[in-house]
Amino acid sequence: MEKVLFLDFDGPMIPRRAYYLPKQTLIVSKFDPVAVALLNSVLDETGAKLVISSTWGKQGKDIVKPTLEENGISWNRVHEDWVTPRKFSSTREMEIKMWLDKHRDITHWASLDDENLELDGRNVKVSFDDGVQMCHYHKLLELLEVIPEISENTPADNSGAIARINKIIDCSTESK
Repeated sequence: MEKVLFLDFDGPMIPRRAYYLPKQTLIVSKFDPVAVALLNSVLDETGAKLVISSTWGKQGKDIVKPTLEENGISWNRVHEDWVTPRKFSSTREMEIKMWLDKHRDITHWASLDDENLELDGRNVKVSFDDGVQMCHYHKLLELLEVIPEISENTPADNSGAIARINKIIDCSTESK
């Protein structure tokens, strides 16, 4: 079972609030530490690998790899085919779909972006101002199928899973 998370930088990892971090760089490249912690937790819990779907990918591995590592995200967490393909007139949705077409072994995937992407409900949209929040963390776990489905037939002793599902918040209302 192989899982990937398509990651945009500006918005999810570098929200507007990150502009006010101490020692922020002129070309804003310091990630929000809360976003990094939540992302690393998602990767730990799901075993997913990152695929960069950000415009930052155009800068190449020599820029992206140290940017991730300087911000606390190990390059070991990145898929070997680390970036979505870029075509002159392609949209981010098209780039993600092209990448997935090349990697038929992917069983679970999600996208983390500050844009409204039409990806059959697999995009977790954050606000550019606030970036990754707890509701996004829970939604990513759900999309990457870490949270078990709960039905009326779920045994009563599955209270831990039920409590976790009850924590999932509607991100669309929290990110406005």
